[in-house]
Amino acid sequence: MFITVICTVVSHSIKSPTKLYILSILDNSKFDLIWLVWAGFGVDRYIMVQNKQLAILLTIIAFVLLLSGCGKPAGEEKGDLVVVQSIDANKVATQANLTRFHPPLQPPVVAKDELLVKFFNVFDADATLIRTPSGITVLIDCGDTGTQDVIISTLVKMDIQQLDYLVLSDPLLKNIGGCNAILKQIPAIQIIANAQEISSKPYRIFDAKAKASAKNYTKLKGNKDIVLDKNIVLHLRIPYTGTPENRKLEDNSIVVQLLFNDVQLLFMGDCNKNCEPQIQKFIERTPIALVKLANQGSSDGTTLDFINATRPKAVFISVGANNPYGAPSRDMLRLLYNSSIPYYRTDYHGDILLRTDGTDFSVNTQNRYD
Repeated sequence: MFITVICTVVSHSIKSPTKLYILSILDNSKFDLIWLVWAGFGVDRYIMVQNKQLAILLTIIAFVLLLSGCGKPAGEEKGDLVVVQSIDANKVATQANLTRFHPPLQPPVVAKDELLVKFFNVFDADATLIRTPSGITVLIDCGDTGTQDVIISTLVKMDIQQLDYLVLSDPLLKNIGGCNAILKQIPAIQIIANAQEISSKPYRIFDAKAKASAKNYTKLKGNKDIVLDKNIVLHLRIPYTGTPENRKLEDNSIVVQLLFNDVQLLFMGDCNKNCEPQIQKFIERTPIALVKLANQGSSDGTTLDFINATRPKAVFISVGANNPYGAPSRDMLRLLYNSSIPYYRTDYHGDILLRTDGTDFSVNTQNRYD
């Protein structure tokens, strides 16, 4: 009887809309067994306890409760995935390979004219698709070599036969690696690449392909504004235009700023804390700001100053599971947590779909079973 009461109290409190937070203090890759235990109560992996010993103690208690028959509600099994429905209708926790979980999904935006943004799960590379209400398409970066099939499959499913714009943050392989395969099947009317060039073979092949296939191929040296749709403007920003060439390649990454009425989206490319001050002067004071972080959410991916300047309602991180860089860093997750900013990451959530009507937004994740 005592165990049953404890089980009920613990399970209910964990699934309540008020979440506990356990993670950043624990290393992402070394404590999968702990997360497996917490999975028994439907807890996502975004929990933080400031004291590591306390976190381990709570895990031991959870394990004892599990052995006593207390655990997550029955879910719908689909292959190696288990979908767990919580008591909150807006909260869906999804377990992939028993270790990956989703935060609560926000209510969907009810609007006829929506801008769609899809953050592809391309591991430690970058690729983001934008589609405006009238169907104008922009692909920001192509992912690395070997990740292009995910992008091509989505474009085909969405009946996108050609891209209106392809924007490449910089010539690093993680941004251009999948371009040749994508352009072979789905051409782009206009390709806008960073004017910085490198001597690598993949870049030379891409450069030749872009020149041959696109109607308009531009190597951007300065800022550029593009009117995409009604009330939707795309600003391409290069932090150090025309200044010393010995800066790191990433410091001159193209930053994409999209403005749609009350909503501002910032796609930071590889622009980290070194070049963020150059971008801050372009930031608009909009009611809603959404930011895709640079560098897989590594420790230099952003700063508190930039977070305070943008005041994002949500942050998105493109990162591979168990990557060798330790990204996203615990310092970065702690910064976001202390700033009360929800974050979504492709290693846990798969593809991430953002919808906005220019006044509100919603986020849905792939859930790995769609």
